[in-house]
Amino acid sequence: MQAAISHIYWHSLKNTYMYGSKVKKYTNNYLDFENNLMSSGQIIVSWKSSQNYQLTKEVPSLPILLNGHDYKIAVKADVVPKDSLIYELSFFDQQDNQIKHIAFQSSLKTFTYPANARSYQLSLINGGCEKIFFKKIEITSANVPDQAFDDVYFDYSTLNLDRQNLILIQDGKRSREVKNINFKGQTAAIAYVDWQATEKLSRIIKTWFSQNKIKNAIIFSTNLKIDKAITDLDIKNSDLKIITSTDLYLNIDSTPKKHQWLKREVYDPDWLMIASQINKYLAGNLIE
Repeated sequence: MQAAISHIYWHSLKNTYMYGSKVKKYTNNYLDFENNLMSSGQIIVSWKSSQNYQLTKEVPSLPILLNGHDYKIAVKADVVPKDSLIYELSFFDQQDNQIKHIAFQSSLKTFTYPANARSYQLSLINGGCEKIFFKKIEITSANVPDQAFDDVYFDYSTLNLDRQNLILIQDGKRSREVKNINFKGQTAAIAYVDWQATEKLSRIIKTWFSQNKIKNAIIFSTNLKIDKAITDLDIKNSDLKIITSTDLYLNIDSTPKKHQWLKREVYDPDWLMIASQINKYLAGNLIE
């Protein structure tokens, strides 16, 4: 499977209801919103797929969608009280007239982008909500499995219980790019790791190993942040070998400053470099 899952964050407060609101931003793009006095039915925040840059000095925050195609949206947020937040998708034509809208309360929703739509807006509407701990919103094609929204998504066709290869890929900030990569014909699972959730990584890997009864494995880290997250990974009764991004890199270049598995400014995985170095390792062409 190949897919792109777009990430949308609550960056700007320009379209946020601020009267009586308390807002706290975190370095990992999480956001706390609190307002006990806000009336129900009021829009808390909205994002648009089209912006007048001269007027707003902002670029569109929603991805471009294809007319007539089916999509899936996932909202990652904790709400108090539970189920007190309403999500609304509004679709507009060329003249900016609303042609359709969809309101829902579930955190996962499938929808069709109308054939005559030219832009759309996503809004969070107060339905008695007092607090929101907001992580992000994700949008992708409807045929992508729900599990692809997990903090750590394990993508594989088969498992090799004798010696499983597991490649850990940190998502970019803008999107999760799910790729079809051939690792020298060997059985390999790819774990796509949410950049906001690396602190959970060791625990999630342990659970996955236990559920799949994997006793022997090589784990490849492809990012310095993931290297740190799995430093103390220890799975009981397992023969586990961890190959860090530094281990792979030091076999091809001894200049740490050139070590950029991910572009620092946007954290996009360098897929060509990752696949090349892991394939070399699996083929025995890297000297340990």
